[in-house]
Amino acid sequence: PLNYDKKEIRVFRLLPGAWNDPLQCDMEVVSLTDEPTFSALSYVWGKHPEDHKIMIGNHAFRIKPNLYTALRRIRAHQKAKGEMGALWADAVSIEQGNTRERNHQVGLMVDIYSNCDQCFIWLGELA
Repeated sequence: PLNYDKKEIRVFRLLPGAWNDPLQCDMEVVSLTDEPTFSALSYVWGKHPEDHKIMIGNHAFRIKPNLYTALRRIRAHQKAKGEMGALWADAVSIEQGNTRERNHQVGLMVDIYSNCDQCFIWLGELA
């Protein structure tokens, strides 16, 4: 569980891989009060079901297609730069089934987006 008093959030690092390789990542908990280095991702959730799988450690996790594509693009971008930095994305970083956590983390979004080093904005692939 997250420590709400310390403004803890979950961030994850995408592991390097080729475009078609499965998405794999490691996750860690950081406190915003410690001024961690991370990027945030803002994206369109979309109406499609959560039908794409990523691996967080040894656990399979389902995400929506638009987030999956955004993470693949970010992985390619980070790999090209040689930096696999920490990321925050709401659907991955917040335990969506935990109403208390979700409400608390939504309340921290101003802090999350204003304290991140950069923000990726993903509207989707070009039609």
